[in-house]
Amino acid sequence: MSDPYASRTAVHEQVTDGFGTVRVLPLDPEADAGVIHRWVSEDRAAFWA
Repeated sequence: MSDPYASRTAVHEQVTDGFGTVRVLPLDPEADAGVIHRWVSEDRAAFWA
């Protein structure tokens, strides 16, 4: 499986033992619109409403 975000440069990256690597990437509104829409449409997103 390829990483669709591999071409983006992380603004922050941290390796956590027992978890893995956490990366913070800049938002690409056009490419990320589907992901953002899914996040804010889920029941758990009611917190942000």
